[in-house]
Amino acid sequence: MNESRAYAQAIEEFRSAAQAMSRPSIVMRSLIADRAGLNATDAECIDYLMSNSISTASDLARATRLSKSAITSVLQRLEKAGYITRHTSSTDRRSSQIQPNIPLIQAKFGPYYKAVTNEFQKIVADYDLDQLELLTKHYKRMTQLYEQQVKLLSDPKYEGHKDS
Repeated sequence: MNESRAYAQAIEEFRSAAQAMSRPSIVMRSLIADRAGLNATDAECIDYLMSNSISTASDLARATRLSKSAITSVLQRLEKAGYITRHTSSTDRRSSQIQPNIPLIQAKFGPYYKAVTNEFQKIVADYDLDQLELLTKHYKRMTQLYEQQVKLLSDPKYEGHKDS
């Protein structure tokens, strides 16, 4: 096999492996959410809130691309289950700040993510510093790609790539 063909095959295998990794990741996150008494969307909202400490419903709607009514439903479920508290803004009574209940979230989600983290540590222990830096660069670039695609797909006029 010539070098360019081997390279093309390696790229396809890499793409296929990344795609294959995505599927069980989604299922795992959904199953963990279920164990915590939530659906996957609610859990993704908690993930966002954990990354940002205090947010508003508008912040969450923008980040998740959910409608205002969907976010309202999510927040009602999360508040009822004790995962968040909402505090009315002192400057704007129509707005509230959402704060995650970190101890409850850690208690409900922590044991499952701890198991994943432990296995992750075993995997990355096989990599040297250069490999870890390369993988980090790759994931950051892929995140940028996905963020760019989200922006494009958010435009109703965008029709994807068209072969000419």
